[in-house]
Amino acid sequence: MRTSSITRWSTLAAYLALVLSGCHTATTSSDITVLPYYQEASFTPQWYATPRAVPAGFHSIPDFALVDQRGEVVSERDVAGKVYIANFFFAACPGICPMTMANMARVQAAFADEDEVLLISHSVTPERDSVAILHAFAERMQALNDRWYLVTGEREQIYQLGKYSYFADEDLGASDMNL
Repeated sequence: MRTSSITRWSTLAAYLALVLSGCHTATTSSDITVLPYYQEASFTPQWYATPRAVPAGFHSIPDFALVDQRGEVVSERDVAGKVYIANFFFAACPGICPMTMANMARVQAAFADEDEVLLISHSVTPERDSVAILHAFAERMQALNDRWYLVTGEREQIYQLGKYSYFADEDLGASDMNL
């Protein structure tokens, strides 16, 4: 791997840590060349040399089907074999979302030429964030349609992904959130 690629992957790991964990400090090691795997919400990293070395039954993101800013279905097949950064937002969010989405835009810019890096932003207000609203939001963010998916879909599926797959909020269920 070229030095610039190592630096870019280190940058991706740092952004990933910031996007996923907020204020936690990212750590790096020059002898680690693979990304960590996570089994549960403590985000204790587990390292495996190859995807085949990951134990059977280890945590993974389940199949999903959501609709992006172009009105196209995005599923686990679209991200298979890729490194992707996932976050949750809503288009009318006045609080943390603008900062989070600005960070996602920075990640997109840093990896715009890397086919193996994608971003997925899940709307937590799918009843309000229509494809048209996501399209306008994506244009404001200068999202590259083939690299950054702003998705909507069934509220229950999005909240299940957030809580149980991405560990976005381990204490808050979809029925508890009234946005």
